[in-house]
Amino acid sequence: MYKGEQTGGQDFYKLLLDSEEFTSEIGKLALASGMLEAEISMYLKRKGIKIDSDKVTLGRLITLAKKNDVFEKNLLIVLSEIKTQRNEFMHRLYSLFIGLLDEELFPIKNLLDSDVKTYIDYAWQVRSNIQGVAETISKK
Repeated sequence: MYKGEQTGGQDFYKLLLDSEEFTSEIGKLALASGMLEAEISMYLKRKGIKIDSDKVTLGRLITLAKKNDVFEKNLLIVLSEIKTQRNEFMHRLYSLFIGLLDEELFPIKNLLDSDVKTYIDYAWQVRSNIQGVAETISKK
């Protein structure tokens, strides 16, 4: 399917959108993100911290955990990095490919059509990290 041909911008984004493997991985990443938010929420509730369930976002949960000093420093660093990576996929990907934002975590220039596989790997890694952290928090 991929020929190693140069691509970029909206053309590459369309390749991502057309890739069932990529979109499947993004769906799994979204589900894992919900799992992480729920596990953090449950942990905070077990610690007696009140959560407004209508306004729960990963960023707010991390801020609440930090404010209440319930997670060790290393876990907060990992959560912050996960949030950045997750946000890149969930909220910024299209904006990156149309030039609205600058390149940050993932390469957007000098791409080949076969780099779709690289993006699948990126999404898999972020999802795996999210799931691992969610599982760790669930055992606390």
